[in-house]
Amino acid sequence: MENFLTSEEREALKVRHRREKDHRTADRIKAVLLSDNTAVS
Repeated sequence: MENFLTSEEREALKVRHRREKDHRTADRIKAVLLSDNTAVS
């Protein structure tokens, strides 16, 4: 699958993933990041 997020969107989601207190929401954000064919750091 090709990348569908821009680098700005990817960085914003990474920040939101780290700050998210609700684990279910954090897991959904991580799934989007992983499906974008990039590594979550």
